[in-house]
Amino acid sequence: MIVRLLPQIAVHTQMKVHQRTYKRTEVFDSRLFPARSLAWVWPQLHELGRRSRLSPEQDQEMRYLQRGLRIASKLKTWMDIATTRPEDVVLEQVLALFNEYEDNLVTTVGDNNSSARLSGSIRNLVERVVKKHSKDARTSNIRQHYRVRCVIRSRGRALLSDVPHPARPLIKALPHESLSQLTKETTAVLSWDLEQFNRAAVAVLRRYELALENVQLLRNLRIAPADGESIRNKVLRLAYVGDEQNWSAEELQTYVALELEIREGKAQEFGRPEYPKQRYPHNLNDYMKGLLCGLSNGTTLPFWLDIEIAPPVEVLLSCALIIQMKTAWNFISVLELEPHMLVADKFPLQLQSTKPKTKDKTPIVLIERSDEEVLLALKVLRERYQRLILSGIQGPSVFASSRSARSGKGDAVSGWDSSLKKFCRTYSLPTCSAEMVRNQVLAYRATTRSILSARSTAGHLSENTTLGYINKILVQRLNSANSFEFDKRFDATVHYMIDPKRVAKDQKILAYPIGDGASCKSPSQPPKQEWLVDGACSGRECHKNGGCPNRKIVIDLARIEEVVRTKRYYDANAIRLLNENEAAFAADHLPNLEFNYALFGLLKRGPYRHLVKRFDNE
Repeated sequence: MIVRLLPQIAVHTQMKVHQRTYKRTEVFDSRLFPARSLAWVWPQLHELGRRSRLSPEQDQEMRYLQRGLRIASKLKTWMDIATTRPEDVVLEQVLALFNEYEDNLVTTVGDNNSSARLSGSIRNLVERVVKKHSKDARTSNIRQHYRVRCVIRSRGRALLSDVPHPARPLIKALPHESLSQLTKETTAVLSWDLEQFNRAAVAVLRRYELALENVQLLRNLRIAPADGESIRNKVLRLAYVGDEQNWSAEELQTYVALELEIREGKAQEFGRPEYPKQRYPHNLNDYMKGLLCGLSNGTTLPFWLDIEIAPPVEVLLSCALIIQMKTAWNFISVLELEPHMLVADKFPLQLQSTKPKTKDKTPIVLIERSDEEVLLALKVLRERYQRLILSGIQGPSVFASSRSARSGKGDAVSGWDSSLKKFCRTYSLPTCSAEMVRNQVLAYRATTRSILSARSTAGHLSENTTLGYINKILVQRLNSANSFEFDKRFDATVHYMIDPKRVAKDQKILAYPIGDGASCKSPSQPPKQEWLVDGACSGRECHKNGGCPNRKIVIDLARIEEVVRTKRYYDANAIRLLNENEAAFAADHLPNLEFNYALFGLLKRGPYRHLVKRFDNE
């Protein structure tokens, strides 16, 4: 069925970034596509546009759909399907399209997340239409017949401890001789980084509390009439004549107290001209810096005196970081905290927020009286929120920006990433994103407790989701330590089996699998030149004396696939190889066979079992 095309279809979209919603329109123009290439697609887009007027679509998804259609419409297999009635489309046409489309993506876009999203946008569209209309029963489950190649690669999430810092080694470069040693050192590094962030954030809040006390003391200061008159005269002298002299601490104190009274309507204005020659004393900046404990929220006195309702962004950021380190929520969920959650009226306090993307609730986190840092953060946010309400702002955000608070709006802070980078530079912390803090907390929970504990903390439905956050460095390094320790035990066992009498008692260790294999980072450059044979290392010293320094422990997708395929090979050929040459089998194949089977058993029981199952089913 050929549908008469309308020139354009507008799809309303939205994108939410840190509590702010941005709306736009994605326009699909039929004139930009080859003739007849959108025959049965156009009604789908028309329906999409109609629905979007009621409920906007995700902006990024529509961008990928637009781009994907432009790529696909140039393919022969696409035109083959586009010019066929949906009810007449067969499975072979769909599979041919998917293969050609993904081949094109890999060539033009590359094997990355963009190609995965582009692939998904077109596949989902085609599957939805064909499954609904096609008479070919096989199209009811297309995914059973097609293996997607363009997929989002899970490389794990970065940690704070991945970022170089002069005070500690990188977590991926910790020296170790055993799993227990690496676990201990890994835990120490994870804990150290979190403690540095916690210490910096708490220090900021302590300074803010002290700054508020100092301002309140000035507000309560009783100014003698003579002192007040003297300060007024000095202010007018500044305005009309100017004065290069510094004021005394007592004079500055009285002056700022008078400014507070004037702002609150308790005293008359100074009577300065509209364009004074000099508005403030020369040393006022230094005085205010000390009064506010170095927390600058502007460049002039009116900004500084707004610190009660308009604190520096580092104060709000410190509150958010402390809460995030306790709860392990996504940063956006921390920002979604409702005002009633800030009230600490009974213990344990049940803290809970919302996940904006799914509208689900976060896991409940219990706050005890001993959680002093978290209670301090909640107190700062609660009291500031109350001051915003008293100032007349209606329904402000808990994390309302200072600029918005001054204008009477109460909108949330934007630009958290740049604020966090500045925070890290100021307090000599590893430069990071807010989500890296969460990943660090999950990694610490997984190391000190278990993956199940990390999963419960994060609120994930499965352990695989949790592993996706902490697999990049943490799990790989711990499994690599397993491998190194296994190699040493395996070597000791081999020596024991060769000659039990010549092996010391502490070397009589049973070989059992606890990790994956290893590779050489430089086969052509061994530590000793005499190990070279025909330009490459002989490989005879890999496992001696604690292991060759060139050994590179690797746990990755390719290694797991290698283990599975090697096992399959020996399953099918072990008996034949043994019968052909028993001596060669014992010397060359048997060690590899035993090691490989042991590794397969370990991987099948470990955190990578889903990958083993995938390759084993191919």
